[in-house]
Amino acid sequence: MNTILWIVFEVIINFYQGGLATWFIYKFLTPKSSSKARRMAAVFTFTEGMLVTALNYVSVFEGIGSILYWVNLFIFAFCFFENNLIKKILSVAITQIIILLTTSVELNMISSLFNITVSELVKNQDFARFITLIIIQISLLICFDVTIRIFKYADEYSFSDWFSIILMLIFSFILTAMIHILSLAASTKERIYINLIYIVIMIMNYLVFYIIHSSKYLVKSRKYSRNLSIS
Repeated sequence: MNTILWIVFEVIINFYQGGLATWFIYKFLTPKSSSKARRMAAVFTFTEGMLVTALNYVSVFEGIGSILYWVNLFIFAFCFFENNLIKKILSVAITQIIILLTTSVELNMISSLFNITVSELVKNQDFARFITLIIIQISLLICFDVTIRIFKYADEYSFSDWFSIILMLIFSFILTAMIHILSLAASTKERIYINLIYIVIMIMNYLVFYIIHSSKYLVKSRKYSRNLSIS
């Protein structure tokens, strides 16, 4: 019975995570039809949850299979939102980077706290795993919400801005995925260095976003001040 309850709990978490991803895309992009986009968000939440559940059943780490997450979410973004292609790709890339980076960092930190390997933390059906899943989902919600605020002036970004952001996200995703694979069997000492690398990746992403966001905010403020002086 405990095993069944645990499976149900993990499936709920998987669908919740899928819901967070579609919610972020819905908030990040401009829907062609709000009502239709909301209905389809429910559909793609279901498909994303099914994909996460299926791939987690097959392997501890999805690896190349994670492309299916990208494809599923991109179909949602491409078909039901009116933004340009770059912003649609960016919306999907951001969800996957945030999920991968947040999950990887917290798995390493919590496994270090409980003095077990990441692989054990992922496979065990115990208190540590339960707490980890809850913390990760709360962190994802916070990260998605903060990211939406950061990209408040996204419509004013230039091609070079988008290029820099997407390049950084792709680099971060590939590097984080590679490090995460290595971390599954890493020792406690090795996880310290892995966590430091994750922190550096997060800082690099934050700096890129902050610099671009600040420049757009400054331009916006100057325009607003100029309009006030004219009026």
